[in-house]
Amino acid sequence: MAFFDLANRDLPVWRSGLSYDDDVSPKSVALGGGRAFVSDGLTQQIFDLADLARPLLVGSFQAGWVQGSLVAANPDYLLLADAYEGLGVWDVAPPPAAHEVAAIETPDEAMDGYIVGRLAVTTHRRGLRVYDLSEPERPALIGRGATTDSGLAHEIRRIGSFAYSQAYDLPGGEWIYAIFDVTDPVSPLQVGTFGPGLAEYPLAVGGDLGAGMGYGTHGPAPLFDLSDPSQPRQIGELPTSGLPVGDVALAGERAYAWTFGSAQPVRLWIFDVSQPATPLELGVSEMPDFYAAPARSSARFSSSAAATTSPSTTWPIPVMSSGSEACRSLSATWNVASRSTEDAPS
Repeated sequence: MAFFDLANRDLPVWRSGLSYDDDVSPKSVALGGGRAFVSDGLTQQIFDLADLARPLLVGSFQAGWVQGSLVAANPDYLLLADAYEGLGVWDVAPPPAAHEVAAIETPDEAMDGYIVGRLAVTTHRRGLRVYDLSEPERPALIGRGATTDSGLAHEIRRIGSFAYSQAYDLPGGEWIYAIFDVTDPVSPLQVGTFGPGLAEYPLAVGGDLGAGMGYGTHGPAPLFDLSDPSQPRQIGELPTSGLPVGDVALAGERAYAWTFGSAQPVRLWIFDVSQPATPLELGVSEMPDFYAAPARSSARFSSSAAATTSPSTTWPIPVMSSGSEACRSLSATWNVASRSTEDAPS
């Protein structure tokens, strides 16, 4: 996982990265209150982002099989969507003493959601549920929204009066995007679907533009015109020279995509999408070797190398406590040029 400074949206600056083993890679990331909440499914980690060059692990806890993390309007509370346990509300202030204050049993899997004011809208097997978090210790179910025949609703993104969720089309046997009218946030209503065969990954949304995450098992990222939210239409794709796209983010008139491929370095692409039918490439940069190398360390190690440090030699790695203690004044180096793990700090 990498952290970028987007103060200049045309020139993202890589500040640091966190390396994970393949079997504990991040599955959910949420930002709020100057912190990053990262889940590998079973363990939730809390990082202080006051210094992006040195994300500081300030707390961690175990929490079921988390699919989605939502930072409440009060960033001292975190809502976790658990595929097996339902929904959990956690008090994360202070982070080292994070504890669950409410548990909501759901009849089916809780997958994702979004926050709008005091409300949390969450996705489930056959629709959406709306909870009032005015009192986080006593969340109240106040609304529902059913999918039609789309089946399992997954990750969801909201913009304005509409929300777009991945959904598995049971009759068609493929992933689609389900469109919900959320003008009345308590009564979300499915009003259509789009993107059959293009919706294997979540939809990034920004303004009147939507971006998919690739065709099939990663591919070019399709772009959708959302100016008529009830009838989105594909208008193009991000030109990444044939490299498969792993993820996309939209910010204003800019799109950011990362690509990968066999024997290819991980790359970050920047596009001007002010004319989305013909995106303009503004730049592309390769991720440092530390980020692209096979991950072998735990997330307790974060890169503190300056931008001028050569990624082909060694990177200083501050060793952080995983408990309530502050970062220790202890450092180690890991030679990533040889991709060796024998001398990696344990």
